Amino acid sequence: MLKTAELFHVAFSPTAPDAKLKQQLPIWHHLGLENEQICNNGIRETCLWQNHDITTVGDLVAFTTRVQPETHRPSMKCNCETCRLDCIAGCTKPHSCESVAVKLLNKLPKKFDPRSFEGGGPTVQNEITNDSDEGGEDNTTFNPCLITCDNLTDSA
Repeated sequence: MLKTAELFHVAFSPTAPDAKLKQQLPIWHHLGLENEQICNNGIRETCLWQNHDITTVGDLVAFTTRVQPETHRPSMKCNCETCRLDCIAGCTKPHSCESVAVKLLNKLPKKFDPRSFEGGGPTVQNEITNDSDEGGEDNTTFNPCLITCDNLTDSA
């Protein structure tokens, strides 16, 4: 399928993806990143997808925003419940995995980062009111943003 898309110069390139769509995109081989921008097969990256079951940007956001218990320490020897569960899942360095996960998210362009609201809807700056209405009472607000659908399967 990818070879056919390449043959016909077709690409998935949403103009302004909404937050749901951003979270559904795969983090590994992400379309918004150049190959040299992200390492998909390092030790921690492998641990993220094998032991932490991270496949999408949404999974990565959920992993990095987990609520840590008060007993959590940012070290390999942390014995908090979250780190213990990560170790049971097969992770040998939970804090290192979390650091790599944050770095991966920070490499995403704002257009594809679900933590960013760029291009995600109307703002004061990008709304234009049609003041040229002769009647004067029914002003029409124009929103130049084009939001891409909220489901990855609907994008095809």
